[in-house]
Amino acid sequence: MKNAVYGALMIMVGALAAPAAQAQGYGYGYAPPPPPPSAWEREAWQEHMARREYRREFWRQQRELSERRAYEAGQRDAYRHGQPAWAYR
Repeated sequence: MKNAVYGALMIMVGALAAPAAQAQGYGYGYAPPPPPPSAWEREAWQEHMARREYRREFWRQQRELSERRAYEAGQRDAYRHGQPAWAYR
């Protein structure tokens, strides 16, 4: 008898929980698509990406310049020490 009551209780809980999982008739985990961004949001995002691209290009050029300076300094040091550049450390 105890198991029958417990089983019936579990069936009722399952039946009551099933509709809650399908929230508002959309189905579980469904959300309607977001509205498209407004014009000012789109413009702000484009400006953000432009600034980001500018920064990336600036630091890429800085990195190339510093690599070139280091390479030239290594060449000078090798020449001063009278060694070929590939053998100088």
